[in-house]
Amino acid sequence: MEYIESLLEEYYELSLKLKALGGPGQDGNLYDEILSIEEEICWECSLPASAKNRQLFQFFNPKESMKTNIQNSLQTLGRARTQYQYKPEKSFFQYLESEEESRDIKNIRVPIVNGTFYEFLYSV
Repeated sequence: MEYIESLLEEYYELSLKLKALGGPGQDGNLYDEILSIEEEICWECSLPASAKNRQLFQFFNPKESMKTNIQNSLQTLGRARTQYQYKPEKSFFQYLESEEESRDIKNIRVPIVNGTFYEFLYSV
């Protein structure tokens, strides 16, 4: 976490410097450096470097301290990492479609406490 914190700190400092210069058009090398730091932050958090994941830490509140902004970003990145890691590769319906083609599925009904049944499929 300390490495990610240092990356975020560097990212915020360079972003403020680029903003003071007038934006990406004024210093292309600095902008490229910021983009590479964004990719590294995503990589260190085990997230793909997509535009959606970059937005998790791009927007920061200049009225709050840098430490507060970094802590907020770390929490947001942690939540996104957890959601990304537990997201299934395929949705249940995509799984059913692929398994129906092979016809090697068995249906199981499991009773639940309230008297209803929970049905699920597994391949055999």
